[in-house]
Amino acid sequence: MHTIVVFARRSRHEAVLGAWLADAVGRGEKVLLLRAPGEDASLIDRSLTAAGVDPSSVVGSGQVEVLDSARWGAECGGRAESLYELYLGQVRRAGRDEFPGIAMTGDERAMRALVRDDVELVAHERDIDRLVADQGVRALCRYPVWEGGDVLRGILRLHYRNVIDDLWQATVVADRLLVRGEIETSNVDRFDVVVRAAVTAGASTVDLSGVEFFSAAAVRALFGAADLLQQRGRPLVLLDPQVSRVKALALEFLAQHPAVELTGENSG
Repeated sequence: MHTIVVFARRSRHEAVLGAWLADAVGRGEKVLLLRAPGEDASLIDRSLTAAGVDPSSVVGSGQVEVLDSARWGAECGGRAESLYELYLGQVRRAGRDEFPGIAMTGDERAMRALVRDDVELVAHERDIDRLVADQGVRALCRYPVWEGGDVLRGILRLHYRNVIDDLWQATVVADRLLVRGEIETSNVDRFDVVVRAAVTAGASTVDLSGVEFFSAAAVRALFGAADLLQQRGRPLVLLDPQVSRVKALALEFLAQHPAVELTGENSG
């Protein structure tokens, strides 16, 4: 699974990281932590401790390994292609050490220390996607909302299958995009990228049953997704078995689109 967490609140970032690390350790996976130059080394300890994991036991045993991203970046010349080979070497080594799998994580600063420019950063994220698909690696990539711009949008297009934003989350299951949380003005641009990427890749149903707030801007984002599907002769199915008052008006507007179908079918 290739997951992205987009955070504005540091506490949110640390909570997601801690839970992810605890899950990886619990699975018995080899965990690679990419550390940015000058990064506070106590972040990892705090995250593990908060998740109920003793940092000294997992780091001391070699299950959790902290990698110097600046050194790796220098070794590969900042090129994503060379980084991919380094990652493959880590996957093979984890296999020799009889770990059942490998999990890796790094934040925006660590990722940027690995590569020489934005083009290579996006290419690097694409290669992580290949590792997930071809090698069974689990990856958590962490970016602050202020990264913004075309780079974050490009990365979100790769990560659309599993997104953890500050106020909302989205996961693709089969042909459905399951959305939870609150979609509002401050985050709708990221939601728009994710829903468009999902329908472009083949999703045709958006499950809104877990959405607690849905702004007018979010309605426009779904209109755009419906336009994309209409061009292919397919409808956008919006699923919400228990429509709240907050979403009722939004869904009423969406129902006016000729390619939108509303249903209360249980998502199972």
